[in-house]
Amino acid sequence: MVEFSGDVPSPARVTHFVKTLDASLSKTNEDYEAHRSGDFGMRSPEAMAVPPGTFAA
Repeated sequence: MVEFSGDVPSPARVTHFVKTLDASLSKTNEDYEAHRSGDFGMRSPEAMAVPPGTFAA
């Protein structure tokens, strides 16, 4: 679950966020990259966007 600032983003924007997160984690963590290589051992991250204020509530 991810709380973005502003309005809840479209599904396409959430997908872009997940792909960017995945690429960043792969770039900065060799173990993550090895487990994500070819979707072997670990699937891509998933994210569900929630409205602002959700966590505070």
